[in-house]
Amino acid sequence: MEKWFATDFITLTAIAITTVVIYAIVILYTRIFGKRSFSKMSSFDFAMTVAVGSLIATTILSHSVSLLEGMFGCFMIFAMQMLAALSRRWKPFRKAIDNSPLLIINGWLTYLR
Repeated sequence: MEKWFATDFITLTAIAITTVVIYAIVILYTRIFGKRSFSKMSSFDFAMTVAVGSLIATTILSHSVSLLEGMFGCFMIFAMQMLAALSRRWKPFRKAIDNSPLLIINGWLTYLR
């Protein structure tokens, strides 16, 4: 419990540097692989976004994951996202991972009059 607020300058510096680098890498990968990874989300896209967030947090705060490992892991997640985007051209794959809209209320304006 007493270690909650204990740290040293070297640890804080390492966290700061790792945060800046991994943040820049995520921006770079998003620019390379496209904005699709964060908009118009399917279930697959949501899983990718959660994985990126988890990877960023682990890379920044864990001593057991190096910056290079975090960068490579992030690259692999974005590469899988790109592979999924390309695979969406194949109808069975697209049908398996994309969400279809669900009509909840039809003609609700007629009931308000």
